[in-house]
Amino acid sequence: MSSQKKRKSLLKRKRPSEDFALQITSMADVFVILLVFLLKSFSSEAAPFTPDAGIQLPEVSSLKPVMDTLGIEILKDAIKFDHHEVIPLNQFKYKPEDLAQDGSLHTLRQSLLGIKEKEPELRKKTPLMILADRDAPVDLVKKVLATASLSGFETYKLIVAEDN
Repeated sequence: MSSQKKRKSLLKRKRPSEDFALQITSMADVFVILLVFLLKSFSSEAAPFTPDAGIQLPEVSSLKPVMDTLGIEILKDAIKFDHHEVIPLNQFKYKPEDLAQDGSLHTLRQSLLGIKEKEPELRKKTPLMILADRDAPVDLVKKVLATASLSGFETYKLIVAEDN
């Protein structure tokens, strides 16, 4: 008999109500915070950087937005950083004394390291834009990228012109 009493007592227990109130207020708060974060992190603005008139950028059919940043321009007659000539070139060729023992372009490296002294976090947060003339040799572009890397820059953007 004791098993029947247990069964009856289980059947008589109060069951939870079928009505369950879902609290969506806090869930909505989380979604609003995520939305604001995503909108803030995905900027659709292009960087306000105007290349020199003598540079011809290579063309590409699709572009992604670019953030505000610092820029290096590789022209036929000079390498410029932040619109200031850093290394004079002659048909994309630098003088042998411009090349350091570690393979970097030491004058450009000094200019990039100057940013470290002014704003040390800028090198990590901000991508470095590389604007190279379409005729620039790949070896020169590699040297500029290696110099930037040795100077502490971690992110690069190679800038191209949009294909019409």
